[in-house]
Amino acid sequence: MSQATPPPADPEHLARLRTDLVESARLLRDAHHLDPEERARLAELIDELGQALDPAAPPETAAHLASSASALARALHERRDEGLLSSTRARLDEAAAHAEAEAPFATQVVRRFLDLLAQIGI
Repeated sequence: MSQATPPPADPEHLARLRTDLVESARLLRDAHHLDPEERARLAELIDELGQALDPAAPPETAAHLASSASALARALHERRDEGLLSSTRARLDEAAAHAEAEAPFATQVVRRFLDLLAQIGI
């Protein structure tokens, strides 16, 4: 018995996810408590994630990666406490681990985002 292939992501759904990521990148650029270069690099990676979302990947994979990355970007922008940042970061790491086989390029971008956060002490 062959395993059913999940349907590709709806283009409108992907467009909404990408729009959310663009807004998240904007919020990061406005996070003035972060170093300007760090803000720019983090925002660029969120923008890159939006472009890396694979329409052939299962829709829930793209949605989980995008929503987890957006939540972390919002938490950074809002200067949330360390505990919330840590749990939000862990959710993004978990989303990346689950998405690795289905969305390898997007997962690679997320890993670079998480690595940059670690480098700047977040």
